[in-house]
Amino acid sequence: MLEGSDTCASCGGATARPVVSDSLLVFAIKLPSVYSPPVPDPWRDRREALPFHSTRAKLVLPTEAESRLKALAHSRTEPAQQVERAQILLAYAAGESINAMARRLGTNRPKIERCVNKALQIGALAALEDLPGRGKPATIPAEARTWVVSLACQKPKDLGLEEEL
Repeated sequence: MLEGSDTCASCGGATARPVVSDSLLVFAIKLPSVYSPPVPDPWRDRREALPFHSTRAKLVLPTEAESRLKALAHSRTEPAQQVERAQILLAYAAGESINAMARRLGTNRPKIERCVNKALQIGALAALEDLPGRGKPATIPAEARTWVVSLACQKPKDLGLEEEL
């Protein structure tokens, strides 16, 4: 602190002088020309680690899978989700970073990472489809469902019931 003296030993020689401006007392602090902060830089190790190299495995596409993905990535009739997944897988196989893909495709990193991880685990073409979801399996048999749909499509008069109002 600067109590009674003009020079601060803990700040590396900073000097302070009182300045009076419009009945307000302000201290102007002048730092020495070469100033080093007294605390170490906590981000130094991270900056030295750049550039970042991914530890995720590379995606190697067979020629038939690559041609199918290219056709799908440029399709205008396939579902948009599959088109986006194909674009992600082609870009990852070409070596594009996940951040760059997220910016270019207008999506988020976790979505891209899920798609890439799924392709690395089960294959590129299988990763285009949705995995089976959770939930209770159907309890109505297929025959019963067919009967209900056919019954709903008939007119009430054909079944001997009164006509609709």
